[in-house]
Amino acid sequence: MYNIEEIKNTIIQGHALDVLEEIPNESIDMVITSPPYWGLRNYNTNPIIWDNHNNCEHEWQSFVRKGQTGGTKSLKVQIKEKENFQIVKDSIQGFCVKCGAWIGELGTEPIFELYIQHLLIIFNEIKRILKSSGSCWVNLGDSYNKSLIKNIKKKSLIGIPDRFKIAMIDDGWICRNEIIWRKPNAMPQSPKDRFTLDYEKLYFFTKNVRYYFEQQKEKCVNGDPTSPRGSKGNKILNSGLRKQDALGKANYTGFNERYFSKPPKEFRNMRSVWTISTQPIRDAHFATFPEKLIIVPIKSSCPENGIVLDIFFGSGTTGLVAKQQNKNYIGIELNPEYIEIANKRLQ
Repeated sequence: MYNIEEIKNTIIQGHALDVLEEIPNESIDMVITSPPYWGLRNYNTNPIIWDNHNNCEHEWQSFVRKGQTGGTKSLKVQIKEKENFQIVKDSIQGFCVKCGAWIGELGTEPIFELYIQHLLIIFNEIKRILKSSGSCWVNLGDSYNKSLIKNIKKKSLIGIPDRFKIAMIDDGWICRNEIIWRKPNAMPQSPKDRFTLDYEKLYFFTKNVRYYFEQQKEKCVNGDPTSPRGSKGNKILNSGLRKQDALGKANYTGFNERYFSKPPKEFRNMRSVWTISTQPIRDAHFATFPEKLIIVPIKSSCPENGIVLDIFFGSGTTGLVAKQQNKNYIGIELNPEYIEIANKRLQ
């Protein structure tokens, strides 16, 4: 088991699940991460055995999972001196004929149900290591069915983020917000029979009803629209003449209503649609968090000198933002090339 003080502000190379098992209970203030999207990325990591049954001498029945070529015709998705990241190569996978274990990379599962099942295994470990006041933020994107899934019609969105959210709620998490991350510089898309997708979802989960949270406010534009200048504010009723009706009951007539206009608010509670441009970096890692996307989550959900954990650390943006806010980070990353990039950025 790790000593939490010794791994603060470090990147641990390894599989997320293996490393999480070595982190002490209730030692992390906040987790923010973006798992590999199902069927959309190739991270060039070694396959891992999932759903493993102890002491099973695995006998693998291998198969080839067909990849995809998406976006190869567009120069806008090319990465300098790197292969197009939207090319997901065919991958060799396997199921154990004895125990049903699967060997492969997270995000390349043959069916999306297995992908969500593997995410839940990971986030169950995260629930264990989070403090009772802790929270967990997860960014996920969706994908379209390209006739690979039999029970979903071709060209339909699969609904991966929504299915994940519901599975997490069913697993005991509290979903406090579904943030819409709108990308004003979203990459052009080729289909002409639907609208261009320009957003992803960022979920805000907590372990408990009571948790650490620092309210975040945003500046109003022309005052708060819920309380604009000139709206009816504090209403005071001045009674007029009292009269009695035929039954002798008192009625009030001639009410004078005086209204005081409230001045427009300068700030309001932050809303849940965030417009933030994507932020590429020079190095090879392509699926990076924009720093602006995670400034508010870390500021709101991690106390000063607390610990932020990112289990898919990638190029280290979580660590950069945590350091800027006088907070500690722990990164977990399987790919040594990404660790090298992250260390350069953090230094």
